[in-house]
Amino acid sequence: MSSATVKLADIVKKQYSFKLKSYMGVFTTMIVLHGLAILFSLNGVGSMGTGMGSLSVNINYYSATIVVMFTMIWGFISAILISTKAYRYDDFSFVTNRLSSHLANGLFLLTMSVVGGLTAILSSFLLRVIVYLYHGSGFILADGIAQAPIEWVIGFIATTFNVLFLCVIGYFLGMIGQFHKSLKVVLPVAIIGLLFVNGGDGGAITQVVQFYFFESSFLLYSMKILLSISIVYVITVMSTKNMEVIR
Repeated sequence: MSSATVKLADIVKKQYSFKLKSYMGVFTTMIVLHGLAILFSLNGVGSMGTGMGSLSVNINYYSATIVVMFTMIWGFISAILISTKAYRYDDFSFVTNRLSSHLANGLFLLTMSVVGGLTAILSSFLLRVIVYLYHGSGFILADGIAQAPIEWVIGFIATTFNVLFLCVIGYFLGMIGQFHKSLKVVLPVAIIGLLFVNGGDGGAITQVVQFYFFESSFLLYSMKILLSISIVYVITVMSTKNMEVIR
């Protein structure tokens, strides 16, 4: 291993450690959003009832899906904030270059995704406890995750990938927005416009969501999402390599 590589790895390690200590507010925001998502989840995602004579049965369905969605949105917005000028200038406390900054940010985004994915999945257990305490009686039937740990692991990995995917897209949009001030307005307007114009059943947005998030094979899904993450991040690094660097 060359001395340049060792030096780069050492700089990235220092920057990454600095970000973990300085950006703790990002995780505080995540905890607050998870609390709000759990409150929304207490309304349930559906219900059904049946009865015969004096016997009646009501079934309410609860899911941590809202928590996962909030986590993905949190990752997307946080990644955009990390790419802003105020955050980028924090890197200049070190002898650095654009590559080391991207690598450190990538590690931080990965850490965000793992923590967010883990807490989002674990929130399903907290939701069950709250539902039990709130209703006080009745039966709570757990889903397959409680009986098959492998399903829990797959759910955690998939959620982490989803959050990381949104983080990388947010980071890309944030970095590209640094090139020209007008892009900071054009990009959000373009995204919102696509949601309205192509948000129907046959729209481009729907097709993208189905392509990634409705894949039945976990292996194929993992390959799709990891390849997309890698491509977007490489494009981000290559397109911003000539941005200003303070030494």
